[in-house]
Amino acid sequence: MQNHLFIPDSYDPVEFMIDSAFTPRLDPEFWEFMMDAREDLESAQSDLSSCEFDIESAERNMSYYEDMRYYGGLSSYERRAYNRAKDELAEHKAEKAEIEEEIRDIKSEIKDWMNVDPEFIGYIAIHSYRAKNNMGNVLMGSMICFIDKDMTHVVTAYDPESMEFKRLTNFMEQINDGDIDLDE
Repeated sequence: MQNHLFIPDSYDPVEFMIDSAFTPRLDPEFWEFMMDAREDLESAQSDLSSCEFDIESAERNMSYYEDMRYYGGLSSYERRAYNRAKDELAEHKAEKAEIEEEIRDIKSEIKDWMNVDPEFIGYIAIHSYRAKNNMGNVLMGSMICFIDKDMTHVVTAYDPESMEFKRLTNFMEQINDGDIDLDE
């Protein structure tokens, strides 16, 4: 808590709950993996959307020049533009296939992690407290801590109010609810 609080001397514990932690869902390594996987998946899906837009654009350009060819032929400039659009279409389709493979790989890794047999790895503690913020106001806070099997040290801790943690829990809820299909 000393490293987390603005005014450590104002720390006042409120509640402390502890329970056993098992792989994979309560494994800090799993949480770190899932944070990275969420970012990678969002990035790949964004790249895929951009690539699909580029494919549509190249197809529209090709269609335009194909229509012109039908109605009277193409000039050398128009033939080059058509061939450029055709080449771009092939490049974007190849890029799309690579991105789709990357998405499948990310989802496969997530699925592999989630299918790990449960194993006791230590304890999870949820700790609520009061403390002063940097302006001197007393606020409630909480921490989720992973503690080793021997209960000798905190392996890692998370602030459940942080954006990073909220994104992680939202991502895991989407997977559990089937909003993110890992079998695609």
